[in-house]
Amino acid sequence: MALHNDIIYNTLTEITDNVYYLSNRNDNTETSNQLPYIVYQIISKRPITADNKVIIYSVEYQVTLVTRSRNEALVYLFEETFNQKEIIPVLVSTYQNDDYSINRVYQINILSKGGY
Repeated sequence: MALHNDIIYNTLTEITDNVYYLSNRNDNTETSNQLPYIVYQIISKRPITADNKVIIYSVEYQVTLVTRSRNEALVYLFEETFNQKEIIPVLVSTYQNDDYSINRVYQINILSKGGY
């Protein structure tokens, strides 16, 4: 699912190589789940129209940082990298899994011209 013109995917790969799209079956292997990793998905893609022509889309992403323990360095790098690109990630929730790994869930909204 990763598109070469997807700014969110490209920015996430600057942070770590362990970036996976939620519904991509090829990403779900035994070797792909090495902590820490980032999982992202597109929640919605809504057209913004003018004169019955789609000009841009409002795209909403959900990005989850999965770490073994509190990883303040990764969180700082994640937030700072997106802030430098003038994209503001909004923290939605933080929770601990049964295996004691920690998930930090962010929402990111961008405007896009056609692609993601």
